Formats: sequence, structure tokens, C-alpha cells
Amino acid sequence: MDLKAIPRLQIGFSLLESLIALVVFSVALLGLAAMYTKTMSMSHSSYLRALASIQAMDLEERIRANPLSADADYVFSCSFSETFPGTMAGTPATLAGLDQKDWCAGSKRVFGGLLNTATVVASYPTAASTPVDYRITLGWTERMLDADGKQKTGQSPDFVYTVRK
Repeated sequence: MDLKAIPRLQIGFSLLESLIALVVFSVALLGLAAMYTKTMSMSHSSYLRALASIQAMDLEERIRANPLSADADYVFSCSFSETFPGTMAGTPATLAGLDQKDWCAGSKRVFGGLLNTATVVASYPTAASTPVDYRITLGWTERMLDADGKQKTGQSPDFVYTVRK
């Protein structure tokens, strides 16, 4: 190719266009990578929320499966030192105690080391015919990314689930 036939201002122009395109493409890929990491973080957060919902519904079914238990039998706070009970039989109060141990141990196993709190509080009715409401609260530690993309841990807002007996 004869370089004298090409005007002097156009020599090297296609190389400059290629470099600019490479810079634009690199910035787009960095943005895509940041979006991907944020999506993964949010996905893990929703996964933990789904686990909390499943655990709360599990306790709801345990409460409803033991209708003869006293209202205070299912008011507790997990210490996370519970182990799975061997057998699930006995009086309604005994069964409620076994349910508590089993549920706390199961919650600890499902969440791994992330679960911080698991409590059940009852709001007692003013009238005798009004049913008891149980408020199941689960709190865990979330793994998040900071602005620099480094992993950090933080307390998530408590998950609260209300059950009527």
C-alpha cells in the first residue's frame, strides 16, 4: 500500500478508534461485573429470608399440631445449644418442649453460623374467646459487599412472622 496516497491526517486513525473502543468495552465489563456481584449479594439475602419463612411456618405447624398445649408452652428464646431430641412423644407440655429444642436445633443447622436470634413471644387476649397470637422473630448476620467490593458482615433486619393459635 502506498502511504503517499493516504492523506497525512488519517494515518493511525483506525488504531486510535480501536483503543477508544477497547476502553469503552472495558468500562462496560467492569460495570457488568459490579452488577453481577451486587446481584449475588441480593440473591443470598433473599435466600436467607426464604429460609426464615420456612422455619417460621415449620413452627406454626408444630403449634397447630399440639392444640392441647398451654398458651405459654410455645413462648421461648433459642440458646442454640439445643440438640435434636431423640423421641417426640409425651404430654402436650412435654411435646411443646421437644418442639422447641427440635426447632431451635433445626434453625441453627439450616442457617449455619449466621443465625443470631430466634424467639417466640405471645400476645395474650383480653377476652377468653380470643385466640393467642405468637410472634416468631428470627435474626441473622448477612454477608454483604461494601463500596470497594470487599466482603463485610452486617446485621439484617429481623424477620417477624405472626401465628394465631
